[in-house]
Amino acid sequence: MVLNVDSIRGQVLFRADCSMCHPSKARLHYNLEGVVDRPGEPYLKRYLTKQDSLLAAKDPYATTLIEVYNGVRGNHRFPYSDDELNYIIAYLR
Repeated sequence: MVLNVDSIRGQVLFRADCSMCHPSKARLHYNLEGVVDRPGEPYLKRYLTKQDSLLAAKDPYATTLIEVYNGVRGNHRFPYSDDELNYIIAYLR
């Protein structure tokens, strides 16, 4: 993987905010491969910033993720700007 400026900024954010639950992008239990493409960028941005509202609305994708990971809920209510979300997506790609 070639890191550009945006993906390096995303890596910094990921390490600061996500690495407690996701020690790496490839850890087996929380494999993040394809995490951008499966739901799409707009959905992932919502999930990272408004997971609670998606679960409250019984969003099928969000509730399925909770079921797949045995009820483990993340704390995805990050107050990221749109630029910061784009950096994280660049890193996750």
